[in-house]
Amino acid sequence: MSDIWTAAYGFVTSLTLTYAVVACFFVVGLFRLRRRGAPAPADADLPHVSIVVAARNEAENVDPCLRSLLAQDYPQDRYEVILVDDHSDDDTRARGEAHLDSAPNLRVLSLADLGDAERTGKQHALDLGIRQSRGEIIAGTDADCVAPPSWLRALTSRFQGDTGVVVGFSVLDAPRDGGSAFVKLQSLELLGIFAAFAGGLAWRLAMGCTGNNLAYRRAAYEELGGFMKMGFTVAEDNMFVQWVDRHTQWQIEVAHSADSLVWTRPMPTYRAFLDQRLRWSSNSLENRLSVVWFSVVAYGVNLFLPVAVLLALAGFGSLPWAAGLVALKLAPEWALLARGLSLFGRSDLLRYLPLLAPFHTSYVLLVGLAGLSGRSAWKGRSLQMQRKPFDPSA
Repeated sequence: MSDIWTAAYGFVTSLTLTYAVVACFFVVGLFRLRRRGAPAPADADLPHVSIVVAARNEAENVDPCLRSLLAQDYPQDRYEVILVDDHSDDDTRARGEAHLDSAPNLRVLSLADLGDAERTGKQHALDLGIRQSRGEIIAGTDADCVAPPSWLRALTSRFQGDTGVVVGFSVLDAPRDGGSAFVKLQSLELLGIFAAFAGGLAWRLAMGCTGNNLAYRRAAYEELGGFMKMGFTVAEDNMFVQWVDRHTQWQIEVAHSADSLVWTRPMPTYRAFLDQRLRWSSNSLENRLSVVWFSVVAYGVNLFLPVAVLLALAGFGSLPWAAGLVALKLAPEWALLARGLSLFGRSDLLRYLPLLAPFHTSYVLLVGLAGLSGRSAWKGRSLQMQRKPFDPSA
C-alpha cells in the first residue's frame, strides 16, 4: 500500500510542478510584451479598416455597439462598419438599419437575403461580411460589445510590416462599477485566461484569443482560405489565430493597453456562466497539441490536488506536502494574474484572488469533461463540432 501512496504522491507532485512551470512560462512572457504600439501615423497614412460584426438576436445590444463603432477616433473615410444579421428572430437587422441614414460608413447585410437555409452561423456571417468588405485590415467584435473611441487606433498601431494578426482583449466591468462579487470573479477569471494567452503569444505560441477584439490583415485571412475552410467550429477565432501561427510566416501581436479593451457583458447567473464555458470548451480537441496537453495538465491539477489535500487532512498523507503543492500551484497563478491585471489596468481585482481558486476549480471540473463531447447550445441552436483537420494546401 505504501508503494501506491508513494506513486500517487509522485504523480500529483509531478503534475503540479509541470503546471507551475508552464504558468511561470506565461508570467515571463507577460514581461516580454511591448508596452506600446508604433508611433501613430498621420491620418492620411492610416490603413483602411473594415469592422465586421456578426449578430444573432442582439436587438437589446446592437444600438450601443454600433454607436461605439461609429464614434471611433479614426478618419471616417478610412474605416467602415459592416453588420451581418445571422437569421435573427428579433429586430436586430431593423435596429442596425436605423443607423444607416446618419452613418455613411455603415452597411447592414443579412444571411437571409442569400436564400440559402444552410448558410447559418457566425462563420457564414463573418465570411459574408469579409467578402463584401474593402479594408486591408479586418477588425472583429461582437454585437454585445462596446468599444472605446480609441479602439481602432490602438489595434492598428500594433501592425508592423510582418504583423498578420493583432489580438486584443475584453473586460466585463469597470473598477468603480460596484458590481457583485460574482461579476468581479468572472472578470478576474476571464482576464486570467487572457493573461495566459498574452503570455503565450509573447513567446510566439498562439493558444487562443477572443473574437470580440481581433484584427487581421486581409492577406493573412485569404492565405488560409478564410473561415469557411475550417469546417464547422464555435471557435473560429481561436482556430484562425492558431493556424496563422502554425501555417504562415505572419507574426501575431498583442494589444493589451486600456485604450484597446472592449466591454462585454458578464453572465447573469452561474448556470449561464457554465453554459458559456461549456460552449468554449466544446472545441477542446480542435486545438493544437500543446494547448490540448496543457488543458489536460490543468484539469488534472484541479481534480487531483483537492483530493490530495482532503486525504492529507484525513490523515492519509503529509499536510506540509499538500500545503506545499497548493502553494506551488497558487504562487505562479497569482503572479500571472498580478502581472496581467497590471497590464490590463485592472489591479483593483486583486482583492478577489482568495475567492478565485474555489470558483475556478468548481467550473473547470464541471465543464472540462463535458466539453469533450463537442456539443453545446447557443441562442436556440444545437452545435456539434465536426473536428475537420485543417490542410492549408487543400
